[in-house]
Amino acid sequence: MTTASAKYFASADGKQLGPFTGRQIRTKLFRKTITPDDYVWRDGLGDQWVPIRSILDELPSDVAPPPAPETPELRHIEITHPDGSPSTLVEVPEKVFTNHRQRLSKRIVRLRRMIRPAGTFWLLPAGF
Repeated sequence: MTTASAKYFASADGKQLGPFTGRQIRTKLFRKTITPDDYVWRDGLGDQWVPIRSILDELPSDVAPPPAPETPELRHIEITHPDGSPSTLVEVPEKVFTNHRQRLSKRIVRLRRMIRPAGTFWLLPAGF
């Protein structure tokens, strides 16, 4: 069996994992789910488990890293305080802002329905 088609078994944290291809072992090393100090076995090694670092040269090296996490778009919001203290500028992810704005819009509609013709409010339930 060539090392290109070999199936590897890894031993990490006292658990046997696998079978894996060489590419999968390299990816697990990259993602740090296994370490070079963990052990590996493949057909041709007999009964001996060896440290992964000893077989690194036979693993494929063309494993691409996973895609970088997306940086969320931020919305700058100025928060004014009712007591007149200086306003605060905060950055909120756009997705959070959009979801919050939708919920706020629904509350405003409900509040408008509760306004009396004279411009006074009914007593509002807790949470408004």
